[in-house]
Amino acid sequence: MRPIQYFSDDYLKQSKKSSPSQIADFLEEYIQLHRRTKQTTPPMQLISLRMPIHLLELLKRRAKLEGMPYQSLLKTLLEKSLIA
Repeated sequence: MRPIQYFSDDYLKQSKKSSPSQIADFLEEYIQLHRRTKQTTPPMQLISLRMPIHLLELLKRRAKLEGMPYQSLLKTLLEKSLIA
């Protein structure tokens, strides 16, 4: 599932003032950024994992404090512990 991005009213008002060339530049930069991200993202494998509920709740709580999805935090923690 893709995240939903919300924009403030001020941002939307400012965006309406953009010229067609500014909009085209923005879209081109967005496309280039998206292509670079796709090229650098490693392939993923869907897995099923059972873990104690209390451990999952701790993981979710820490992820919330760090401002990231808990699955991303889990991947980061695994990578740090396995590669370090």
